[in-house]
Amino acid sequence: MFNFPPFRRCFLFIPFLALPWLLSAGGVIDTATIHNYFRNAESASSPDSAEYWYLRGMRLSEASDYYQCLFDGSRSLSNFYIAQTRFDDAEQWLEKGLRWMLADGSKAQQAAIYNELGILKYYKGEVPASIEFFQKAIPLYESDGTIEQAANGYSNLANLWHITGNWVASVENYLKALKLFEEIGLQSGVGTTLLNVGELYYSNGRDSLAAVYYQQSEAILRQSGDSLYLAQALTALGDYYSEQKRWKEGETALLEALPMLESLQFPVGITQASNKLGGIYLHYGQLDKAEQYLNRAYQLAETISSDQEIGWALMNKARLAEARGQYQTALEYSRRSLSIFEQLGMKEHIFNAHELLSEIHAAFGQYELALEEHRTFASLQDSFINNQMNRQISELQVAFETEKKDKEITALIQKAQLSQLRNTLLAGSLLAVLLIGGLFYNRQRLKHRKDRQLREQEQRLEAERLRTAQLEKEQLQLELDHKQQELATQVLHLCRKNEMLQNIQEELGKLPAAGPSAQKAQSLARQISHNLSSDEDWEAFLESFRSVHRDFFDNLAREYPTLTTGEIRLASLMKLNLSTKEIATLLNITPDGIKKARYRLRKKMDLDSEVNIQEFLLRYPVVEVVE
Repeated sequence: MFNFPPFRRCFLFIPFLALPWLLSAGGVIDTATIHNYFRNAESASSPDSAEYWYLRGMRLSEASDYYQCLFDGSRSLSNFYIAQTRFDDAEQWLEKGLRWMLADGSKAQQAAIYNELGILKYYKGEVPASIEFFQKAIPLYESDGTIEQAANGYSNLANLWHITGNWVASVENYLKALKLFEEIGLQSGVGTTLLNVGELYYSNGRDSLAAVYYQQSEAILRQSGDSLYLAQALTALGDYYSEQKRWKEGETALLEALPMLESLQFPVGITQASNKLGGIYLHYGQLDKAEQYLNRAYQLAETISSDQEIGWALMNKARLAEARGQYQTALEYSRRSLSIFEQLGMKEHIFNAHELLSEIHAAFGQYELALEEHRTFASLQDSFINNQMNRQISELQVAFETEKKDKEITALIQKAQLSQLRNTLLAGSLLAVLLIGGLFYNRQRLKHRKDRQLREQEQRLEAERLRTAQLEKEQLQLELDHKQQELATQVLHLCRKNEMLQNIQEELGKLPAAGPSAQKAQSLARQISHNLSSDEDWEAFLESFRSVHRDFFDNLAREYPTLTTGEIRLASLMKLNLSTKEIATLLNITPDGIKKARYRLRKKMDLDSEVNIQEFLLRYPVVEVVE
């Protein structure tokens, strides 16, 4: 997830290894001994031995006030403790390193300590503190570090904003990182940032854009040869394919990623890939295989103390328990995952946990609790995916692309100005030599220069006009993509809501007509019937539909004036290429009823029997104009 800036250990910085002693403000430094201690730690055969040599090296460095070794040593020792999941010990040494660097270190060294404290705080589940440390590191990197270090800082900060659901801040920082990585030509950084932007768009519900970024990232990372980031890109693609129900493609991507992560001994990545593979095998109905991967994910997550990964593993274990009919266990796992996501402030996963709880309560026969959880899920989802946030993200993306185009245009103008200056100098030299050519030549030269300047001005104006037109076109396309995504989200929401309510209504119908709970069941059934027949959701759907397919209803009304309101609804759902089952769920009638309604619609539209009405409506009207 995080981009770690590379660092070299202290003995690699010693420029005079032939001299055993160097002088410092604190006295004489035995560099050869310090060098040997750290080398012993790196080659130690056991953790206890490595810790012993690290601590000896640090004590000697501290006694000598040798700040370069104090800087590199505190980071090396911290990384050692992190690998042993001894996070408190790691934090203690990083805080010592920070105190030493604040006393006598450079800004870049201070930034490096802040950066690693930010990563450590994330591992400990302290996300706000992690954000604070990255925000301290970035300005120091920008003033006294390298472009790559600053880019890594922006990328790490964007990852944390993504986790907390602040998508606008996240995409803003990703674009800053992407610009810096492109500036220095670091392909692994470009590929990783594209992967992270794809993850953000995926969380934002913009799956088609996410797929584009995932595929670009995979292509770049395959060329860069960075197997760790490539494995992360493949893991993200596997998750995307799974959500799109392209299960085989998801399984293939994850099975390619998992051996890479295992060879690199990257436990967080192994946990994520195992968790997602468990979800795929759960879909296949291979419950034992799913359990094998999910148990591995959960155990690894607990080993590395990653609350986020524990929460994801618990959600999938809840789904596994539900599939086996172990509803009480499923409820316990779901509630634990919800508690973790609430503590971490992971808004997207909070409403997903409520949706899962609703499904489990319904399967358990607890319909009132199921309805309550579903209302919470719908409310949180609606507040999470809002138009203002999407618009801000789109504006940031357009601004980033515009800035790149502006730089290209500025470079072209500068090149043209240099070319014009060369031509002017050449013309001046020729004028000095050919001055005797007289007034006629001078007048002709001035006329040609004026004509050339006019042409160049016209070319610049035309280039600006084309750039403006292209930006307007891209903005319109972004708005259309957003409207299409909104429409798809509304249809999915309606389908899930109606399907849930119909299932609950069926189960209520099976309850005894008499008894202490009969009156409550009848009341719930009436509420469900009222909700299914409500036109409020339809009005919102039709408004979104008109914003994407503006001419559809007008053309239908003009060409087929006898169509009823119900037939127009049916036609609009067929226009979205929904299945018969999905349309039946949305209209609250049986699939056979849908088939009869389609037949009546075909008759009213006077279509030949060999014409497929679904394909006809998908193309209808033949040309749609979106202003």
